[in-house]
This record gives sequence, structure tokens and C-alpha cells, in this order.
Amino acid sequence: VVNQIEENLRLGFSFADIAILTRKNKHARFLAIQLKEKGYPVISSDSLLIHYSNLVSIIIAFLKLKANPQNEFLALELLFQTLALKNELITPEQVADIKLEMKRSASNLEQVLQFVDWPITVDEFNEYTIIQTVYAVIDRFELFNQSEGAEYVLKLLDVIQEFLMTKSEDLNEFLTFYEANKGTITISSPEGFNAITITSIHKSKGLEYSVVIVPFANWTHQAKHERIWYNLSDSKFSELELNEHKLLYTYGKVAAKEINEVSELKSQSVQERHSIFLDSLNMMYVAFTRAKQRLHILTTLPDEDTPHQTQQMYRDSLAEILVQFAVNTSVKSYVLPTYLEGSYSELTDYFTLSEAQKVKYVSKSFETQIDRNVNLQVDLIAAPEFRLQAKSADLYTQSKAKRSQGEYLHHILAQIRGAQYWFDNQTTLFQYLDDDIRILVNQVMNDVTLGQLFIDTELLFVERDILSPDGSIFRPDRVIRKDGKSIIVDFKTGKRKEEHQEQIIRYKTLLTQLGQDVGPAVLLYLDDLTTIYV
Repeated sequence: VVNQIEENLRLGFSFADIAILTRKNKHARFLAIQLKEKGYPVISSDSLLIHYSNLVSIIIAFLKLKANPQNEFLALELLFQTLALKNELITPEQVADIKLEMKRSASNLEQVLQFVDWPITVDEFNEYTIIQTVYAVIDRFELFNQSEGAEYVLKLLDVIQEFLMTKSEDLNEFLTFYEANKGTITISSPEGFNAITITSIHKSKGLEYSVVIVPFANWTHQAKHERIWYNLSDSKFSELELNEHKLLYTYGKVAAKEINEVSELKSQSVQERHSIFLDSLNMMYVAFTRAKQRLHILTTLPDEDTPHQTQQMYRDSLAEILVQFAVNTSVKSYVLPTYLEGSYSELTDYFTLSEAQKVKYVSKSFETQIDRNVNLQVDLIAAPEFRLQAKSADLYTQSKAKRSQGEYLHHILAQIRGAQYWFDNQTTLFQYLDDDIRILVNQVMNDVTLGQLFIDTELLFVERDILSPDGSIFRPDRVIRKDGKSIIVDFKTGKRKEEHQEQIIRYKTLLTQLGQDVGPAVLLYLDDLTTIYV
């Protein structure tokens, strides 16, 4: 891939003219990391994630070590990151000396502060709030004045501010939140940035690039682990019937051998296999038609002494189709182009499928950008004893916090079988909950009316998918059995809407079709703990 990039740059293309398309996200992630480490500018969904930024990693590492000051791994990781920021290396002897000092020290955090020459005590560092700690790290290591990466730090500051305003000021809770959501926190894609695009084939639909490189062009066109809903309505098995009701659908593997024993299911399996094969060909078509001027396809071919299983994987993959096409329609070049020569030259076959004559390479033009260094001064001051806040902003913050609290309460109630289960486990399984949520759950369980919806012995199920006859899937939050009738309880947050009642009526109809004697359903609004019976 690197050789192909360099050749196209030599021909006059810019980085922005080049796109690398992959079928799997893990391949795109691998290439993005490798190319960034080699110094190539890259734009990908992963490159926009803030947790891939070295500057953000340093800040998060300090927060983690602050929360767990005795963790040796975190301390060493932080030392490596701070040295990498200065383009310095650490020798194995230095690591050994540092680890020895850590064993002698009461706090690994103290050793890190000394190593980076930070004139601050552990006690002083621990007195900082989350946001003060972040600004202190930014100031100490001049993160805003690095050559790149400031936009990732600014995004992290936005995330921290929103978390502190709407959720909690607890450091451990923030770190838990960050670890759970770091795969979704991104910066906006910069416009006019001269960088290689790395994306999935699916996301490239409708787009065009001057140069397209398709590595890993060996995805399978056969069913492996795919599953589908099998229609059982025409199947005549007594085992599928219960009390005059019949199981109409089942979820199973497309490639399961047992399917071949039932003709009705085998035909559905064959149809799905054809769909998977066509989908693979469609992916190939999309990938290969994104190129306007140059297309490079990289695939693999097993040796004759390769194990049988590997050869079978090759026969079931797009690679065999591509190789056969190349052999049948073009002439193999026994002398590789100069730019492809290297360690694997003897193992590489090269085919030119087509070559336009007198091609005029046109690269994207970029306006000249002048780099300017802007010194941002970050000073720490004592936290204010009070804060003035506009009424409109205050109302918005309260409203947003209330919605967020309602959603979290929804999540907790879905884990609770009943009031007794909550009282028995609130100090063990639910010890991580903050006081506000704990108070709300207790309020629900102790309420004379609401508590009747959370009697342990009356629970049928919580958040279980139900398949309707038309193939739609419904998922009521809670279904209980009271006085011989099934009662649906659905949790809601935000404004009352007619569609809430329409939805729960559909739930009632579905349970009735399943043979249940259904009673009045309950909409429980978690913002103010009011109920509506439907």
C-alpha cells in the first residue's frame, strides 16, 4: 500500500486524491494506524476519534493515575507518552531504574511528577478538580502549542464540561463514562485537508476518487456465520405447536447442515446464500467503480503446499474470481514495476488489467495555507465560590440533566426484577449508583402504587424481543402477571406523546395474539414518576 501511495505521489497526485477502501472496519483501522505511524496524513473514522490522539492520551493517563496512584502500568505508560511528546526514547535500563524507585515510593504518581520535573506535590495535585487537572496538564506540557492535535484536546474539554454539568463531578464516574464512549467521541472532519481517505466500501457509495487502492480484496462470498429468520409457516412439525399456537419463525445459521434435511428451510437457505454471493459481487463493483483515473487491487494467492483449509477459504473468496479474471483477460508481467520491488518481489504476481493512453493526471488544488503559531496561555486560579447563570441557560441545563437522569433510571429499572431484589442487592450489585439515582429507585419501590408494578413473584420478563406475525420486533420494558392478567409496563422520558399510547396498544395486541389475557397497560414517565393507564 505504501509503495502504491508513493508511486501516485510521484505521478503528481496529492494525498487527498487517494482513497483506500476496505470491506472490514478492522482493516481500515489497521491501515490508518500503520500509515499515521509512518507519517502519512490520514482521514478515517478512527483518525477522527479523540482517544487516538497522543495529547488526549496524556490527559486521560494523568486522570487514570490520579484515580489509581499505585498502578505501575499506568505510571510507565504515562512516562512513555510524555517522552514521546518530546520525541525522546527511554532505555530498558532507565525503565528498570524507574520500576525500582516505584517499589520504594509510597506513590507511583509521585514518581511520575518527579520524572517530568513537575514542581507540585501529590497532595496539591489531588486537590485539583477534574477540569483543573486537565488544564494543569495542558499548561505543563504546552499541549495547545503542539504542531497538531489541539482540536482533539478542545473536544475532550467539551466532553468533560458537559459531563460535569449533566452527570457527576466524580473522577471515577467520568473515567468509566469515557471508556464506555471513547469509540464514539470524534472531532469534525476537517475541510480542505490534504490527507489520504481510508474508509469502508459501504461508506464510499456515491463518492469518487482519482486514485483508489483496494487492499485485502479476498473477502468471502459464501455464508459463514450469517443468520436469518426462517419462515416455519409451511413446515409440518408437531413439535412447533403448543395449545393451538404454532411457532412461525426461528433464527438460525444460513450454513447449518441440519437445514438441508428440511426442504422448506433448505430453499430459504439457498436463496440467502445467493444473496450473500451477490452482495459480495456488489461490494466489489462499488469498490472498483470509485476510481476516476487509477485503480490498484491487492489480493492474495495460496501456495500449492498451503493447508487444505486455507485453500478452501481462497476458493470461497473474491480472490479466486479476481485472479481467474486477471489470468484470462490480461498478460502477467514477469518484471515488476520499479516501485513494487522489495522483499516480497519473488512472491508477487502483477497484472495490468487496463491502461489508458495519454492520461492527464489532474490533482485537487489546495489554497496555500500559512501555518501560524498561536500561544494560548493557560493559568489556574482558585475555583469560584459561586457562579452566576442566566435563567434560560439554567433551565436548559436542568431540563437536559433531568432527561439524562430519566434515561439512566430507565436503564437501572430494566435490571431490577422487583422491589425485594432491589432491597437485597442495592448495597452490593448496585453499590456504584450515585445518591440521586438511588433515591429515585427507592422512591419507586416504596411508593404504594408504583411498588405494585415491581413485585418480584409477578414478573414475567423484562426487555425481551417479541416477533410479530409480520416479522416486526417489539420490546416492552416490563411485563408482569397480576390477578391472572398480563400487564405491560413501559418506561418513558420527556414529553407525553400520543405515539406512546399507540405503541403500548400495539404491545397489548401482540400479547393477545400470543394467547395472553392482557390487562390495562401502564406508561410510567420517569421524569416525574407519573403513570397513565391504557
